[in-house]
Amino acid sequence: MSSTQPLFRIGKGFRFEATRRLADGRYDGHSFTAEAALSSLVLSPEGFVADFDDLAPLKRYIDGALDHQILNDCVKDVYNEGSAEHLLGWARDHLPSDAASVLERIRVRIGRPSRCRRPRSPPSRLRTSCAGCTTVIRAGVCTATRMFAACPFPLSRGSGTSPCCCATICAAPFTAGS
Repeated sequence: MSSTQPLFRIGKGFRFEATRRLADGRYDGHSFTAEAALSSLVLSPEGFVADFDDLAPLKRYIDGALDHQILNDCVKDVYNEGSAEHLLGWARDHLPSDAASVLERIRVRIGRPSRCRRPRSPPSRLRTSCAGCTTVIRAGVCTATRMFAACPFPLSRGSGTSPCCCATICAAPFTAGS
């Protein structure tokens, strides 16, 4: 039986806004996310695959060269794969060697990254708020922090609970309204 070393993998996303000029002359603008994937068989002495500070030149390049630009003027292939290849080539040539050596790929997607990878609760018309503050909870998501609500003071809501994440701060009882 052979023993294999684990592969450590991390990713860092960078958001930018840009447009593409289509063949018919129209413009097609989007929010884009460029995600750098880094992997290594060994971690640095600090326990990192790579220090995210080493990716700062990539962020500066994206902000300066692609953000709020017409991609046709910046890259050969304006579609996601072509933009990713452009960024990967730039990163391998310009990032510090510690980061460039563990850079596995860059993926470009249309849209913003999800802030929370947990499944969302179904929409609910019931609004719950903490009596000690103005935070409103809709479908289990705190409208102030956009995080899934979680605290030790749950409010019973039919078959489930809808806790308020701010209750740990103000420790006030919940009130429910329509």
